[in-house]
Amino acid sequence: MSLYIKTEVNSSFIKTIIWDQKNSKLLLNLKIKEGQYQGVNTYMYPDISFDTYQDLLKSKSKGKFFHQYLKNEKSVRLEN
Repeated sequence: MSLYIKTEVNSSFIKTIIWDQKNSKLLLNLKIKEGQYQGVNTYMYPDISFDTYQDLLKSKSKGKFFHQYLKNEKSVRLEN
């Protein structure tokens, strides 16, 4: 059994949603664009429930869901 569930999503804001099954943590690869530079920053959300992760996957707009429910949650930016 894989320890991570990784889902590529069709979103202008989120590239990948990852659920860490072993540690019950959400990881998001968020798209960034600064001038000509385009890349991805990875953030870990340690206090997000599995239900919230599932709701994010089911949401029509991942960006709207993020801004409404996750933006103000505790997170840690991981080095890529």
